[in-house]
Amino acid sequence: MDISGWIKPGVIVGIIGVIVAIIGVTGLPNPIPPPDDDLQKTIADEIQTRLNDKIKNDALLMLSQTEDPVMMDPFHLTSLKNDAFTYCETEESHDKCELMLEIRKETDSQYVFIFPYPNRVISEGESEYTISHCVIEIIAIDSQRLEGIDNNWDDREWCEPYYLSLLTNQYVPRGMPVVNVNSLVITYFDSEQVRWGIVNAYHLENLLDEFMKDYEHDTFNVLLLDSFNCVSGAVSKVNGITTTHLDEGLWQLDTLGNKIIIKSLNTELNNQSTNCPKDSEFNLDAKDFYQITVNENSGSINTSKLNGEYQSFEIREEVTSKDLDMLPNSVRILHDWHLLVSVPEK
Repeated sequence: MDISGWIKPGVIVGIIGVIVAIIGVTGLPNPIPPPDDDLQKTIADEIQTRLNDKIKNDALLMLSQTEDPVMMDPFHLTSLKNDAFTYCETEESHDKCELMLEIRKETDSQYVFIFPYPNRVISEGESEYTISHCVIEIIAIDSQRLEGIDNNWDDREWCEPYYLSLLTNQYVPRGMPVVNVNSLVITYFDSEQVRWGIVNAYHLENLLDEFMKDYEHDTFNVLLLDSFNCVSGAVSKVNGITTTHLDEGLWQLDTLGNKIIIKSLNTELNNQSTNCPKDSEFNLDAKDFYQITVNENSGSINTSKLNGEYQSFEIREEVTSKDLDMLPNSVRILHDWHLLVSVPEK
């Protein structure tokens, strides 16, 4: 039963005021929805649909490129034995570069690369070579960004061979400390049945920003959290003006005493460990409300536009194996991700 049917409006206002005051102190989930509950759900539903559509379309584009005869051509042993990066600075750098640059352009990504999965034996005539590590064979990126970096990526999620398609949790590319990305991975087999992966790294906050600019409501915030509770996108909109936040380094949802915070992990990063850690112990409950503060402005927790009360929504519209015509349970995209939406009261 709707409580408004048996409690007077004045009493309701008093009760809600007390509850909000308590939440401000404790930071615990608020089971009583604020007035803009329906709006928050509408925003979350529309973002889920856009996010799902973009990633699915990107994955299908990448799959279509893997079917091209040029992409199906095997790499030569001489290049595989050399761990140096091959760069697509121009389309003439490598015969596969034109296809990779098209993926980068069409998906608005930071970079695209191809790697062979490790522990594979590559044969060429009577010669054989065993790939023992995850190494980037060819990459469409500015070559200066990888100067002095070892071509060994065994710690990356995209190196994990279990899934045929995967969207990684947030990480900071080595040599690019002012960037954070999530990467979409597509597996394919070349004409010699050697397994390769295409990795497409991009900023999901760009999708949030585009949606929020178009959306008619003029003031609200959105946080996109991956399965490790790292921030894959954070955008505020105030009086029609959008601002992207937390797009440098790693940021993760956590608790501090009785407060729920988003903290920077940047001081914990080094050149060999730039992944979102798995050790976040805070579990978001779908549709609960959380008072969140963000320490993004020189140590002050009171000045961020992102501070506020958010409703949590678990992303349900996942890209599936069926969407990509892959084997059952071989795709993990947007699984255990959450959207947090805040609509301030007027």
